[in-house]
Amino acid sequence: MPFTNILRAFSAALAALSLGAGQPFASAQEAEHSPADLSSPTLGYDHGFFMRSRDGRNEIVLEGLFQTLLRGSESSRKPQSEVEIKRMRLEVAGTFDEHYRFRVETKFSPHEVELEEAWLGAELFGGQDLLMIGRMKAPFGLEEVRSRRYIPFPQFSIMQQFVPAEQHGLFLNGNAGRAEYGIGLYNGGDQESHDDGEELAARLMWHPFRGDFSTTFESLQFGLAATYGQEERDLTGGSIRNAAGLPLMHYADAVSVDGTQWRLGLEAAWYDGPYMLQAEWIHIEEELSRMGAQSDVAHDGGYVMYQQVLSGATDISFAGVSPKSSVNPYGGGGSGALALALRLSVLESDDALQDLGFLQPGQFTPRVTSLSAGLNWYLSSHALLRTSFVHSIYSSDVSLEGTAQAGEIVGDESALMVEFQMHF
Repeated sequence: MPFTNILRAFSAALAALSLGAGQPFASAQEAEHSPADLSSPTLGYDHGFFMRSRDGRNEIVLEGLFQTLLRGSESSRKPQSEVEIKRMRLEVAGTFDEHYRFRVETKFSPHEVELEEAWLGAELFGGQDLLMIGRMKAPFGLEEVRSRRYIPFPQFSIMQQFVPAEQHGLFLNGNAGRAEYGIGLYNGGDQESHDDGEELAARLMWHPFRGDFSTTFESLQFGLAATYGQEERDLTGGSIRNAAGLPLMHYADAVSVDGTQWRLGLEAAWYDGPYMLQAEWIHIEEELSRMGAQSDVAHDGGYVMYQQVLSGATDISFAGVSPKSSVNPYGGGGSGALALALRLSVLESDDALQDLGFLQPGQFTPRVTSLSAGLNWYLSSHALLRTSFVHSIYSSDVSLEGTAQAGEIVGDESALMVEFQMHF
């Protein structure tokens, strides 16, 4: 079969690479007679399909993440319900000569293919630190830096929309004992915001009981993060969304971020056995301008999230839940695992958004409180069904259609989301 031939050729190429690492390249005749059997790569699966040289110095890993989402709202939003392909992503990562790494993640949408992450890296200081250049997640926000495959809700908390995502720049991540850190200097590149500014981000995490397996607080961690930069970003057509990911406060025409922007974030997390707690607080200030009006605008908020395994598994962590037995769709298999997720999130926004006309009329509410409840069914270690009910309460009535003269005026609304995920 053609695929078999390709795999054999790929294996031979990696074998040659592993043989030649750290020494001059051999000729074709020499490679043919060299003891390739002793260094031929191994194939297998370990949180991804891998091809690895026998000495472990060279490796290629293939991973994937696929998510489809059904979302329905009780309000008069249009559409009131929808099904979407939320995320279809293939990921290729590799290690060469033991200390050099790369990662490429492509995101497929119905209309285009986007580059999610793409970076080259080298290990420093005995392998405890990794220096990367390219496109990757900025070091800010516990929700953002966690893997999408293990989050408990189909949507992040309401504050995550103010957190920088993937950016182009230079990054350094490392750890030293009970401390971890991340530093990023990037020049924008967010595909949604078209950011043309420059920003510096730093994140420090402290694990006070790391390595002390005698305490239930061995996994406890605290974090502090900050960003500072000069931003130039057009907000026309954008919006501030609620915790269900639905547009809530629409920006007026010709609104832009033009000037200094800075963020401060605090975070904490703990898990032990079937229980897990996670919380974040975020403050952001940015200079907005529109038709001569300019002002600093602030947003404050955060969330507290609780998770608990109900059945079918004993532990929960940042790596999700591994059920004791997988569900067989044809019958006769296990029951998977069930986990409960609860979240309270709050967003408070500056009155200047309304007073200076940065939002469309009838769109401003100074406070949004969201209650989210989810029941997740882990069918196997690679398949997950998330269900989530989100109720958002607005301190001021808002129009769902963009103006006070059109659309339903609401003080609260609810949404139901069902998401099916497969990953490897």
